[in-house]
Amino acid sequence: MVRALTAGSAETWPASVVLDGEYGVTGVALTVPVALGRREARVLEWPLTDEQQQALRRSAEVVRSATGQIDSAVVPQTRSRPT
Repeated sequence: MVRALTAGSAETWPASVVLDGEYGVTGVALTVPVALGRREARVLEWPLTDEQQQALRRSAEVVRSATGQIDSAVVPQTRSRPT
């Protein structure tokens, strides 16, 4: 992967990236095929069947939910104090 990033090869790699509309998913990191180039990982949107697309979106929701649970457990909740 390092060689692909430094040399800008057009090889396809699996990588976990935060999606920004690819595959109809936004704001969640999933492992998808990427083309690695100099300083970038370009998501390759391969054609999916309807069943595969639904499964990918369900996976994204599972990751989103788990991330939310971790965030709420780690990030202290702000509480109003009586004055």
